[in-house]
Amino acid sequence: MREEELHSFYESAVRFLLKDMSLDEQVSFTLVLDSDTELKHLFFRLKDVWEYHQLKEEAGSIDLNQVWQEMTSESSLFDAGKTESKNSVRLIQRFWQVAASIVLLVGIGWVMSQILLVPDRPELVHVFECPKGDRVKINLADGSEVWLNADSKLTLPQNFSASDRQLALVGEAYFKVKSDPENPFLIDVANRQVKVTGTSFNVRYYPDENLFQTTLKEGKVSVVSPSGLVSLKPGEQLNVDTRDGEATIVSSIDVEQFSAWRVGRFEFHNMPMSELMNNVERWYNHEIIIDDPELMKLNFSGVLKHNKSIEHFMGVLSISHPISYEIIGDTIVVKPINNNKSRRMR
Repeated sequence: MREEELHSFYESAVRFLLKDMSLDEQVSFTLVLDSDTELKHLFFRLKDVWEYHQLKEEAGSIDLNQVWQEMTSESSLFDAGKTESKNSVRLIQRFWQVAASIVLLVGIGWVMSQILLVPDRPELVHVFECPKGDRVKINLADGSEVWLNADSKLTLPQNFSASDRQLALVGEAYFKVKSDPENPFLIDVANRQVKVTGTSFNVRYYPDENLFQTTLKEGKVSVVSPSGLVSLKPGEQLNVDTRDGEATIVSSIDVEQFSAWRVGRFEFHNMPMSELMNNVERWYNHEIIIDDPELMKLNFSGVLKHNKSIEHFMGVLSISHPISYEIIGDTIVVKPINNNKSRRMR
């Protein structure tokens, strides 16, 4: 791609950041963007720099042109001998609409975000994905805050704003919603809708666990499902078995136990082996193999701190419970303790 073509793309990117693009240009650009992953990568890097300085109210102090020059000097796109593609030429003439008022904070962990068209919803959406082994905090355009746990995904429509506050979640998130009784905050999760006006609460739904869970710290939460409406008060927790829809409300919950993960601490009390290992897999991005089905009968209590290594955690677990383990790369094999000492590889 020639230098002048990259510069033309850069000018379009700046126009986008300044919200100076027509809807036709936005949609057209989205449709062709996936055909050039290098340009897509460059755009996200430029956008991250812009949003970071916007957040710190230092937008005027950043020279985006210099940032762009440094990025493209490292890019394989800047290759005079590279054959031009029609898609690349078209791409330079288009632009991509994103919810620029949504600011991503990577102070807690790493997150991957992208803009795409959902097949059954033709409008643009913004997707935040937090991978296994990480956590992330997101500031939304309406002033609300979201902590996204490992292996979780948050999807927002292009028009998310202070007056249109609806999003979707798969995984786990802690929400601190800015109060606005006239514009409720709506979360689509597990074929249900969580409705709040100004509340702090935790929501958990990993499809492989067959559990939808909402734990309310303060404010008020209403959950709308096919079977009816359920309202929670502070200190209450709603648990729904997503296979049969059976719901239970538990009162006087220690909310911090279910939301401490956002500050790097995971508390578990009398937790079954399968559930604990699922959480460990997500937190440390390791595959865990249970060598003996009898181990599934064990329950565990304790605290898992994210700043501790997986070796440290498994070592503590094996001291307090009748298990041994072996770490082989990114795989952990958990075995029952026996007379022969299990070899522990680190």
